[in-house]
Amino acid sequence: MADPAPRPRRRFADLAGFYLPRRLRRWWLYLPLDALLLAAALFVAVALYACSVSGAPYFAGSVPEDVEAQFAHLGGVLERGAATGQPDIVAGYSKLCGYSTEWRPIFFMFYAMCLAERAAADPGFRPEAARQLTLCARGVLRVPEEVTEPGALRAWLEARKYDSAPIQTGYEGVVVGLRRQVTGDDLFDPALAGVAAALEAWIERSLGAEPESFWTSDHACQLHAIWLADRALGTDRGPLLARWEAAMRARFLDPDGLLCSEVATNPDRVVTSPCGSSLAWTAVLLVDALPTLAREQYEAFCRHRERRLLSFGAAQEHASSFEFGDTNSGPLVFGFSPAATGFALGAHKLHGDQDRFTRALRVFEVFGQPRRDDAGGLRYHLANAMGDAILLHAKVASPRR
Repeated sequence: MADPAPRPRRRFADLAGFYLPRRLRRWWLYLPLDALLLAAALFVAVALYACSVSGAPYFAGSVPEDVEAQFAHLGGVLERGAATGQPDIVAGYSKLCGYSTEWRPIFFMFYAMCLAERAAADPGFRPEAARQLTLCARGVLRVPEEVTEPGALRAWLEARKYDSAPIQTGYEGVVVGLRRQVTGDDLFDPALAGVAAALEAWIERSLGAEPESFWTSDHACQLHAIWLADRALGTDRGPLLARWEAAMRARFLDPDGLLCSEVATNPDRVVTSPCGSSLAWTAVLLVDALPTLAREQYEAFCRHRERRLLSFGAAQEHASSFEFGDTNSGPLVFGFSPAATGFALGAHKLHGDQDRFTRALRVFEVFGQPRRDDAGGLRYHLANAMGDAILLHAKVASPRR
């Protein structure tokens, strides 16, 4: 007697497809029913678990235990970098993504921002913040290990050139400006003055006769560095900041009010339309220097780039949902950008939106794979030390409104 034919696996279409008009049928209707049910169960379980993550502790003014653990991890990265001359910021799955030369100075900048925010909220932490900010300043400026005596350091800083790489110079300016803000001493003032003068000249050229394109998010970082220098040195470049803001409003906002990401002048042209990571970065770094523009960009970003699914909130890099990679912001998942979502986390905190902060935080707590190391430090396995510093800054930043 012949063996009976194997029983076919039931599909959702076997139950519902026959009753649906052809135009309503979808490819997922023809997947195995058990696979669909399993996927649905996993999705619901993840969504329910995510609901246990709350952003409220980070708005309460206290220091949650995970913040202490992240400071321990990043402080260790900084200390080891000072001892070896090169911080090991590539870790976890980020080792699979190659290495960008910008990761290192961005790590120093965002970790310096973390230290400054915590020092402002907790005066008892100020001495430790000052010590680590000095390490950040030496690291981002690449001060040679043998230059330790204050007089020799000042002479080295006065002889150093600050006008060769505007993007790098912006990061340097933020770090030394924050160190000056926290410590009050003038040890790195030659660097602060040199950075501010170089950035002022660069932005003047960019707004006028400079034919090369520039990223508005890079300018946001540079303007923040100038603003910090003005506060520390008693100078006033407010007219330059106002002129930059007026130029951006008049010439480089798209119809949705979003600031175009890469632009050029003489003649004016848009090279790259608004990108999610650039917009969120700008909303973070201009929050003090140009608060009105930063708030407007934040609100426009939320309207046009933020998307929600159940208890999660993530940011799209572009208006379309079908990109899977971006040269500047890295991998995309159906258009959603981990980089843009990470910068948006800080923007949500600085602009005081606890609900949006919580939704974005859930993305990293559920999918970022936070892990403890042997020393008790906390890092996100899907990121690197730069990404950890960006997330920590979002947790410790004080809302500006």
